Amino acid sequence: MTFGLTDEGFALKRLEDILSEQSAGLKAVLGDNLDLSPSTVDGQIHGIYAASQADLWEIAQQVYNMYNPSNSTGDSLSNLVQLNGITRKPATASTVTLTLTGTGTTLIPQGSLVSTDDGSQFSTDEDEALVAGTGSVGATSVLTGSIPGGIGTIINIDTPINGWSAVTNPVAAEQGQDEETDTNLRARRIRSVSKPGNAIVDGIIAEILDLTSVIDARALENRTGTVDANGVDPHSIKILVDGGDNDEIAETIFTNTSAVTGYTGAVSVVVEDTQGISHTIKFDRPTLVPIYVTVTVVYGPGYLGDDAVKQSIVDYADGNLKPGRGFLLSEDVAYSELFIPLNQLSLGVTETTSLLIGIAPTPTGTSSLPIAAEEKASFDTANIIVIPG
Repeated sequence: MTFGLTDEGFALKRLEDILSEQSAGLKAVLGDNLDLSPSTVDGQIHGIYAASQADLWEIAQQVYNMYNPSNSTGDSLSNLVQLNGITRKPATASTVTLTLTGTGTTLIPQGSLVSTDDGSQFSTDEDEALVAGTGSVGATSVLTGSIPGGIGTIINIDTPINGWSAVTNPVAAEQGQDEETDTNLRARRIRSVSKPGNAIVDGIIAEILDLTSVIDARALENRTGTVDANGVDPHSIKILVDGGDNDEIAETIFTNTSAVTGYTGAVSVVVEDTQGISHTIKFDRPTLVPIYVTVTVVYGPGYLGDDAVKQSIVDYADGNLKPGRGFLLSEDVAYSELFIPLNQLSLGVTETTSLLIGIAPTPTGTSSLPIAAEEKASFDTANIIVIPG
């Protein structure tokens, strides 16, 4: 067998291959009576050298895989996808608006810390001087990622200041995101290959998907002279975006479409061109359709628990379990696909005896669920019930 680089790829020389090859070479020189069993000194030396060679072969395979997006991981994958004009989305922090209470004109300096009872900590974004004992200031979570801050939960003052007596958040925090996973980055790279092509609409979507916090996007194009079935105006496009910042999305749409393009959508943002001329850019947000699941499973001694089963279903639906899989905007929920996350060996599920889905609690369906063009299926662990079989 040929090892190393071949026309079919990289053929790894494994430890057993090295031991066999090295044993044959030593016996050819020193005689067939050479004892290389592990209990002998010669055998132990033989094993040490073979193991070190095996390590080098594995490193060589890792280097080879660095240039294959399907196998590359971590920083190697981050570097590789830049060839497609995209970068890994960094982790972002949660943000919130705080209401401050105290006495007189007390100054609450930038960087003052507050927190929830469960330890989620936020830092004020700027100095805030109270007016008649009250004030309002933005704050950012100290840690990045999906740091929670439900309505009225940020109530602890961690930086004591004379004259500052209370804090709360009348609106829930806008949660940040964890760093983009390898799985999601690979899936986005697959979709990004349309960027250099002639399909302008596909290129716009690929650019939008590059934006921080954008989860999914789709364009509905109407080239006719009348409003179409999706409510798109004549000779216009309706771009649906899940997640992301309104201003960034509008700027991206404007930059990547022609001046004569018409826009349809409920979200309206004014963008200025390089000459200072204002343009109104419209796009839309998808209607999220909650999906309810009741699954009955038989499990073995290695069962990870009901919560792990629920999270596996959500991760698959969101595209976090397998690259290129999951349910995107406008995509029907294929009943058969929901068995995929349940079949992971690591979960410890040995059999799925029943799977019921629907768009209302206590589902009874065993067929795929249709999702309209302007909708997106939404999976939440709170809407999934796991029953032992």
